[in-house]
Amino acid sequence: LLHKTGIHVNLSSIIKADNIRNLCQCIDEGIDNSDVGCWLNEFDSTKPTTVLCCGVIKAEIITNNLLRFSEKYNIYILQPIFNAWVDIENLSHEEIVSRYLELMVRDIRCDISCIMGFSYGGELAYHLAVRWQTHTGQKPMVFMGDTVITDVKPDNRQQPAYKDELEAYYYELQNEFFSKQERLSVPYYQGSVILISAEKETETSFRIANEQEWTAHNTHINIIPVNDTHQGLFENAEHFDDYLSLIERMSASEGTEPLTA
Repeated sequence: LLHKTGIHVNLSSIIKADNIRNLCQCIDEGIDNSDVGCWLNEFDSTKPTTVLCCGVIKAEIITNNLLRFSEKYNIYILQPIFNAWVDIENLSHEEIVSRYLELMVRDIRCDISCIMGFSYGGELAYHLAVRWQTHTGQKPMVFMGDTVITDVKPDNRQQPAYKDELEAYYYELQNEFFSKQERLSVPYYQGSVILISAEKETETSFRIANEQEWTAHNTHINIIPVNDTHQGLFENAEHFDDYLSLIERMSASEGTEPLTA
């Protein structure tokens, strides 16, 4: 299948069900990434639009918690990078951002109110907002959930508890991908920016360093500490009402007033 499609990935990655599915689809229909970017709910022109960039987090983990969001926003989903393209291991971070931007330009015909993401998804959301501004002149708000800026070295945060060996292998592939890729530098962004910072299971010195670096790159960033773990920020549904409130308050003030928890 790899030979027929002309796609080059490491042999180990073909055991992933998503890649096997995508490869079979390539044989039957040709390469088609049309569902990498898609609407979570039916588009309503009376609602503002939010883009969710999943990064490396499975989409359903986040979207299951977006019920309140979907009542007030059109939600456009950018699928996780490991589900999106079977040649992901050959893509740079620059190419990933460019591909996602192409999908947004293709599908979104309205102003974007907010681009959000957790962990690496937040990093992608930030870069997409910068490029969306360059492309359209709009300045969507950026909402990042415990996103580590590229200038800060990883901390000794506890590893997640894996459900089985396959899930552990999935995270191993992620770590391999990030270890060999050169990350993008962080440009200044003129729009509003919110960073949710996890306080549990994170070294205080690392968290402070990360917050300071983000502030150095973006002086008007709003940093909100949350008493939960990195994973808890996107897995615990009770947080999402608070996120919605923060985004609405920021939108109402147009980013001119600092937020508090």
